[in-house]
Amino acid sequence: MKEGRNINVDLLRGLCAYVVVFIHTPGDSSRLFWLSVLPPANAVFAMLAGWYMLTGLTCCKETSQETKQGQEILSWLKERGHRILLPYAFWSLIYIGLNIALDALLRRPSNFNFHSVGQWVSIILLGRGATQLWFLVTLFYAQALLYAYWILVDFLSKHQYVETSRHQIRGVVYALKMGGVLVIASICFYLYAQCYSKDQFPATFYFMAKFLFLGAFLSIYSSYINQHNNQILLLCIAFIIIKMGTVRFGTWIGAGDAYAMAWILLAQSLPAFSTPRWISNLGTYSMGIYVIHVLIIVGLTTVMRKIGLGYIIESIPALIMAFFYFVISWVAVVVLRRFKIPGL
Repeated sequence: MKEGRNINVDLLRGLCAYVVVFIHTPGDSSRLFWLSVLPPANAVFAMLAGWYMLTGLTCCKETSQETKQGQEILSWLKERGHRILLPYAFWSLIYIGLNIALDALLRRPSNFNFHSVGQWVSIILLGRGATQLWFLVTLFYAQALLYAYWILVDFLSKHQYVETSRHQIRGVVYALKMGGVLVIASICFYLYAQCYSKDQFPATFYFMAKFLFLGAFLSIYSSYINQHNNQILLLCIAFIIIKMGTVRFGTWIGAGDAYAMAWILLAQSLPAFSTPRWISNLGTYSMGIYVIHVLIIVGLTTVMRKIGLGYIIESIPALIMAFFYFVISWVAVVVLRRFKIPGL
């Protein structure tokens, strides 16, 4: 187990990476059942990002010396650019090239127009046209919203608590505990419901912001969660079992949000255990698997169909094929990381 990391959360990230691969694997009639049972991957990833982002911001503020707000913002943007925007730009170009190559190989009309400014803007700013990579650019916008909210609350706390830096942080936490992040998450939940059926950027942004702020809400009460570990663990296990066994329960408003939250609390509450290093690294490799798996799926599927083995893909259940693609993607990430490719 890596120092300072929660192995259970790393394993949950790995499981969610597999779910994302499964979502993009050509499926059979059992797909809907398994997607209702497995963790909601995008929601869990976004919620964990909110949890650890707010935890990191608070811890850094408590331990670091006072710096100018402008320097903090520039530092944050630089770090986010390296971790999110650079991988997004790099892999967007990869997938654009892949789509163009497939259009030529399969002799089908190309959906990409090099001379369309609107299409380039849609890809660069809104995450459109580059398959699953909408998650990265939308995550950046949602994190920027959470960061702006944190700056605002921090600014207000400094004018109310002027004794020590620690008291200032207590003011921030107190203000956040008043429910600000939960209110914003609820607003995003409502706005997402209004444009859920429409294929547009606001829907994905509200989706991401909702879960990011819910993760921040959990982060605020992390000490309470730790104090009531056993009770929360039992509640989460019971809730997950009920959700898995009751199909209609999943249609209730907010059931999906609660399901994602239950998986995260389960990971946080379970006692840590020792695992082989190659398994414990799943959390580290999950983003790499996320960005590369579509390339693996499309590449292997195209090659197998070209050499007359397409029937194998169609005859094997999607759950098993997804595991095959997941393992290949995992191995590819391990091999390619030594070349310092963005996102891996």
